[in-house]
Amino acid sequence: MKKTTTAAIAATVGAVLLLGGAGTLAYWSDTDSTTSQVINSGKLDLGTVGNDWKLQQTAQGKSTASIAFSATTPIVPGDVVTNTATVPVVLQGTNNKATLKVEAPALTGALAGLPVTVLIDGVATTTADFTTTANPKVTIKVTFPFGDSADALDDVTELKTATVTAKYTLTQVAAGTTVTP
Repeated sequence: MKKTTTAAIAATVGAVLLLGGAGTLAYWSDTDSTTSQVINSGKLDLGTVGNDWKLQQTAQGKSTASIAFSATTPIVPGDVVTNTATVPVVLQGTNNKATLKVEAPALTGALAGLPVTVLIDGVATTTADFTTTANPKVTIKVTFPFGDSADALDDVTELKTATVTAKYTLTQVAAGTTVTP
């Protein structure tokens, strides 16, 4: 029994010594940090869209010279009203890609249903992808029919309330995507 008591006392003293020394145990540590990294934001911007309306008569295989068109310029059957707009697209950033969408103009009043063509950089499309800053030319043509289909143009009062409005939207897309018009 003496051996057991001695062993128990020795175990207790050993535990106390170990616990007392636990606060003085040494361990290795090291720290480091990176240098500061400046982060700059990219940019996606659709600038002010140009507005250059022209009027030209193109009927029965003949064309007149193109003239400036405004709200006070009267139209007649066979006229084609064209707006050629420079659309400033600003893209900054390594993986910045955007799609420019031109909504077909909403024609109101007597203009509703007239043929409308949208061209982006000479291609008949309403969407185009850009990966760099660009200034695409967007052409919108509204053709006023010549002949029997021109009856809608007879009411001058109705034409005075007709408008042509185009909407341009620039939207970021993932850099690896392809958009089909």
